[in-house]
Amino acid sequence: MEILLNKIILNEADSRQFQAFEADLIINGAKVARVIADGTTHRHEFLPFGKKEEAALREAEGWCLKLPKVPYMGFHDGGRPILFDQDLDFYVSRLLDKYIEQNRLNDLCKEHSRKLLQNVIVRDPLADNDKMYKLRFPVKVLLATEKGQKELVDDLRKNLAPILTGERKVLNPHIPVALFLKAGIPEGKIATIQAKKTTQSKPVAQKPDDDLEQRNRKTKR
Repeated sequence: MEILLNKIILNEADSRQFQAFEADLIINGAKVARVIADGTTHRHEFLPFGKKEEAALREAEGWCLKLPKVPYMGFHDGGRPILFDQDLDFYVSRLLDKYIEQNRLNDLCKEHSRKLLQNVIVRDPLADNDKMYKLRFPVKVLLATEKGQKELVDDLRKNLAPILTGERKVLNPHIPVALFLKAGIPEGKIATIQAKKTTQSKPVAQKPDDDLEQRNRKTKR
């Protein structure tokens, strides 16, 4: 089953403990319901567009409940991640988290466009803390030769890969993903950007060891 959010409208004015928003809920390509969150609770109001859509909502809820437990927002117990049961509310929260974080990544790239010519952002989404790691030479210069690419990979392997603990990820749209991978940085630790106009998000929720989706709340769940 494919569940998406579309036409997301964030309502910062009404957000309290949680992110207030509205969106269309898309299930298997069909617009099924309007989702509304008032910002006071993690629960969402689902307004189906008809009886057929109401049945699709029940089917989606049953599908979500059968998914494996997943970690969320860095919650740990004795150093081990706490796994949460999934329901449709929780699944939608993760969709919204991913949408918000994707917009944040786009904003970061725009804000630091010049610095990214010779820096890599180390992003910690749970702490909303971003640091810059400066490369010896501009990315364009390093990518121009085989020697430069090797130097870049060695630099990433030695100085960045070891510090990507927790939810930290690297971000630089000018460096090919293949070079990050070659440096020993797993795909789940490489942040990527999408077009700003994108309004759909879909977390891969089927695997319990997924990277955590980011917070859509002002405080912890």
